[in-house]
Amino acid sequence: MTGVEPPRRQVRQGQQEELAVRLSDQVPIRFITFTEEMNTLSVGYDFLRTSNYKAVNILVERLADLEIIQRFTSMDVEVFLDQKRWVYIESGRFEKWLPKGNRLSIYPNVQVTTINLDEQFVSVREGKVKLESRSPFWVGEELA
Repeated sequence: MTGVEPPRRQVRQGQQEELAVRLSDQVPIRFITFTEEMNTLSVGYDFLRTSNYKAVNILVERLADLEIIQRFTSMDVEVFLDQKRWVYIESGRFEKWLPKGNRLSIYPNVQVTTINLDEQFVSVREGKVKLESRSPFWVGEELA
């Protein structure tokens, strides 16, 4: 899947002070400068990593962004996209207790072995479900 990045709002140096005042109830605020040629997700990740953050929640607009985010293995990452919470399964093994009828999604389309899931990745009964693959993959769970 390909797409065009959404337009970014440029903040000029003089506007930073104004924004800092308007967002003062959300402190601490840090402004990160970068060029338009740089990838926004990569810049944000590099900032969080060098600031010793251990976890991050990311809102994205494209499934293809998961390919960029999967390099963020030095921290716990949850991604939210299209009413789903995505988690990167670097080990290739996912287990979770689910009620009957919960649907999972897989990205990219890798071959997986399943337990207690049908061919559409819907849990067939309440209990532990398992997904296994020889390669890492993302698991998406629908949000209520």
